[in-house]
Amino acid sequence: MKWNGEWLQVESYGFYSLDDEYGEAEHTGNTWPNAVLQYRVGAGKLTVLMDTSIWHNDRIGDYDHAYFLWQLVKADDTIWFVSSNESENLLDKLWRTAPYLLIGIGSLLILWGWRRWVRFGPLQPDPGNEHRQLLEHIEAATRFDWNHHRAGNMVESLRNDIKTLLMQHHNLNFDQEQARCCELIAHHSQLDPHQIQLAMSAPSPEREHPWTELIAQLQTIRNAL
Repeated sequence: MKWNGEWLQVESYGFYSLDDEYGEAEHTGNTWPNAVLQYRVGAGKLTVLMDTSIWHNDRIGDYDHAYFLWQLVKADDTIWFVSSNESENLLDKLWRTAPYLLIGIGSLLILWGWRRWVRFGPLQPDPGNEHRQLLEHIEAATRFDWNHHRAGNMVESLRNDIKTLLMQHHNLNFDQEQARCCELIAHHSQLDPHQIQLAMSAPSPEREHPWTELIAQLQTIRNAL
């Protein structure tokens, strides 16, 4: 490096350099990497060195280390050496330069954790699971009856159950008050009144799939009552 017009050999870190960001230094090493910066502070000087260990006993005799030290102290009566290997960690630097950014990130993490883990009350069961199991049960039962040639008997049995429930719970006779009964059943089962009328009076289908659909409708009507 060049100091006071002289070229000196001073050992330094090869991949680090001191940068005079605001251009206020009176002296620099005039090389890259730069190992020294010197500033005027009041009536004195402040010299910043990349590596102060060059003046330890085992290194002061190397290169021009001792001569460089003499160049720094020869004109002054009082000299202070302040040496520290501690550096500001990333978190401290972020807090110093961008505290609101850290606060915002922390708030987002807390909100995410709260929404991820906090629940109010028990978990609701899958609403479709129970309905799906019921349909599977109906399909299995109707297939069994169809395979054993009991299709017509099952249709009539369900229709009789529905008529009995109408009489017991609503004091209605389906055979005499079909329109009123269909309206009542539609209100409870969410089925169309015309669809209910067909389910209660149409002949039993001779094919398996339409018959299975009819059985499902009749069981829906019966369960609604």
